[in-house]
Amino acid sequence: MFKSIAILLLLAGGSALAQATTTLPGNSALGKKLYQGRCAACHASQFGGDGSVIFVRKGRHVHSIKGLYRQVGSCNTQLTRMLSGSQQQDIVKYLDDRYYKF
Repeated sequence: MFKSIAILLLLAGGSALAQATTTLPGNSALGKKLYQGRCAACHASQFGGDGSVIFVRKGRHVHSIKGLYRQVGSCNTQLTRMLSGSQQQDIVKYLDDRYYKF
């Protein structure tokens, strides 16, 4: 009896943990390639080095996944990068995996 209750509690706890962990859509490896091909040069010209300081600097503008999607979309629109929605998701996934970890 005690063993059955313990197993049920473990399963319930595991289920709650799985729900608490959000998996972003997108492919991080593809996002990295897209970022390097379409975004990195602009970031490097504005911030120096490889441009990654934009993600880790004090006073950065992005503080949430929603904000990251908004920023990637804004860059896409302003710079006419013509990235599809799924390509933007891939970039967001890469940036979150690499820098933000929301």
